[in-house]
Formats: sequence, structure tokens, C-alpha cells
Amino acid sequence: MTRRLLAPLALVALLVLSACDGGGPDPIGVTGTWEGVVFRPDAADAPRYPIEIRMTDTGTRITGSGVVEGLPDAPPDGRFEFVIGDGSFVNGNLTLSIRYEDRPPFMGTIAGVLSNEDPAEIRGTMDGAGAARGNFVIELRSRSA
Repeated sequence: MTRRLLAPLALVALLVLSACDGGGPDPIGVTGTWEGVVFRPDAADAPRYPIEIRMTDTGTRITGSGVVEGLPDAPPDGRFEFVIGDGSFVNGNLTLSIRYEDRPPFMGTIAGVLSNEDPAEIRGTMDGAGAARGNFVIELRSRSA
């Protein structure tokens, strides 16, 4: 009798465990497209430059790319494109190492804190190349996940 009960229970347990396996880590954290602005905090009327960042967060590493538009010493198309070399999102703190596509081997940084969860917003600083050298304030809002 005991054996008859154990076989169906083992089958149910096996089915439940196999349903839980998603086949790898799901995108989490900051995965998606983020839009916002970067600006210098030292002047109330400082220009605000649009920024868009596309990130993939595996839970252990962040990769992706982005673009800042309209900076004074931008290439002829007016866009600074960058790639995320490495990044992390831990306890609401975002840290990204970025490299500008047209200025190798220049590296920059983006660091911020999740300031709101719904809608998701990050506020922090950005340091870049040329006119973007020095600390800029960065404000991002999640557009998609």
C-alpha cells in the first residue's frame, strides 16, 4: 500500500520541480530601456541633454548600450554613443562602466540610486568624454522592461 502512494507522489513532485525550471536566469532588475536627461548641476538654467540607455541585467552583470544627444562637442550627427562594459545593480544602487564608441579607449561611469519603484526612476551622476567630462546629474525613468 505504501509503495502505491509513493509512486504518484514522486511523479507529482517531479512535475512540480520541472515546471519551476525556466531554463536559465530571467532578465531582472534594470533590464529594459531607460530615458532621461543629463545636465550640469552648477547652473539652474543648464541645458538638459536627452539620454537613452538599453540594459540587460542577468542578476550578476549588466550589459547594453546608450546614447546622449546634443552635447556641444558631439560628433557631426550630434550623438555620443556608448556601450556598457560592465555594471551592477545591488540593493537599489546602479553602477555602470561605459566606453564611448567614437573615443576608444575612453571610459566613463554612471552611478545612481533607485529613487522610485513605480514608475522606476534612477537619479545619480555621469562622467564622460569631452563636454561630458566632470560630473553631470543623470535622471532616468524606465520606459520598458
